[in-house]
Amino acid sequence: MCINGKGYWDNIVPQYDKLFSSAEGRPTISGRVILGALMIKHIGALSDRATVLHIQETMFMQYFLGCTNFTKEEPFSDTLFVDIRKRLSLELLSKINDVIALHCLQQNVQPKEQPPTKSDDGMPASSALQNGSQSSNENTTTASEQKITVPAPAITHSGKLLMDGTVAPQNITYPADLNLLNAARVKSGEMKDWLYKPLLHGDTMPRTYRDIARKLFLNTAKKKQKSAKVIYKFNRQQLRFLRRNLAHIESRLAAYEVFPLKPKEQKYLMVLHAVYHQQHQMHRTHTKRIDDRIVSIHEPYVRPIVRGKEKLK
Repeated sequence: MCINGKGYWDNIVPQYDKLFSSAEGRPTISGRVILGALMIKHIGALSDRATVLHIQETMFMQYFLGCTNFTKEEPFSDTLFVDIRKRLSLELLSKINDVIALHCLQQNVQPKEQPPTKSDDGMPASSALQNGSQSSNENTTTASEQKITVPAPAITHSGKLLMDGTVAPQNITYPADLNLLNAARVKSGEMKDWLYKPLLHGDTMPRTYRDIARKLFLNTAKKKQKSAKVIYKFNRQQLRFLRRNLAHIESRLAAYEVFPLKPKEQKYLMVLHAVYHQQHQMHRTHTKRIDDRIVSIHEPYVRPIVRGKEKLK
């Protein structure tokens, strides 16, 4: 739940709320959420969809928008940015900028120390004043030694934010060896087909075996009870298909004079290699765990944790 906070938001949000004169119908989205999302979008140079996703995944962005608790729900649809840009006229943006500039000018700023000036005889003015004051009164301080005290700004925010920065829920399947190897095989096959160019690699495309690999995956996935022997055999089959696809990708990349992969595709390729090495090591050593285990090729940064069972703690 997001609410309007205190501070300069109270001066900015009413400027946006004036666009909705009628109180009838469905309640509007908080002006702080709308204007805060625009700030996040332009400061981070994000697209409409990336902005909503960034807010949805980051608790700090939700706190900036005035949310009282972390939520996985999106604040609004990314298509709403089109209507928001139509509503924000040049006049409204000028008023909001004036409010922000006025708020910054009203903040108390401690003056910087002035450099010492010299007197007529070439000595620093502070030294001359100090010598004169010591002869008249030892308890008198010079003007340069006087401290200017500036009152601390009053705290305008209120409320309490509870957060846990170590754990966040994520919708993934785990253990995910079956689905993970199949997804890696499918992704590597798509990348292999995209890299194939007849002028560079010949007119005949090598055999892919993707229909056979998918049939083996479905036969295993449909089983209600999967024994360790069945899973071990499936992993061995899918690892062979994945190793074959990765070898074709490397050979096709070598034929290009200029590296053709974009940063996103290059990241996928690195993740596919990491998945293959991790799964191959677990398969070879007959283990079920490995450090920094990847459980999703699309979200390789997600790591599983032990929870929920007393015997696992």
